[in-house]
Amino acid sequence: MKKTFKQLLACSALLWGATVAQAQGLEGIIVEEFHTVTQADADVINDDIAGSSYAIAPGSKVYRVYVDMAPGYKLASVFGSGIPLGGTVSPNPLSINTTTTFWNDDNFGGEVPGQTRRIDEGTAFDTYITVGSTGIAGGAVGCGSAAAQLGIRRNLDTDGDLTTCGVFPGFTGNDGSIPGTAPSLTYNIGGNIELSALNADGSTL
Repeated sequence: MKKTFKQLLACSALLWGATVAQAQGLEGIIVEEFHTVTQADADVINDDIAGSSYAIAPGSKVYRVYVDMAPGYKLASVFGSGIPLGGTVSPNPLSINTTTTFWNDDNFGGEVPGQTRRIDEGTAFDTYITVGSTGIAGGAVGCGSAAAQLGIRRNLDTDGDLTTCGVFPGFTGNDGSIPGTAPSLTYNIGGNIELSALNADGSTL
């Protein structure tokens, strides 16, 4: 009887968890492998542009993470909890890690995307935190668009490449960006959040 009750309780908990997730509108998380930096790409960034304090390595992987929400729902916040009083481990940590290092083009900021006109100067492969936006508007129009851009999966992008200007030899096809604006990103960051990985070449955020 005890075993049956435990199994029933576990099944009920799983069912309740699924119901809560569905009620919140989360349908899935999609990780897109956006681009693998080639030697030719790295040469353009490190030698020709030569603006970042950190060299980008050939073979570096660029990923985008998408939150798939049900119609009528929006992502409101992403959060974790700090270390509890008297404890040493957070019950709900929030961290982003890599087995190598994050690459950052520190000319144009480390936390949110730079202006769209900077995408062809290295920010296409930069590390930053944003919701929706791949580039903010502003600045003189270069070879690409200076309009604000929203990020979409490359296989859904139908307007080609409006932002990289063809300067990266290994990056072909569409750019995964479409003109549009997203709500401003608001930070509420406590002292336990370490952003140095996005301002340098660390491995953990």
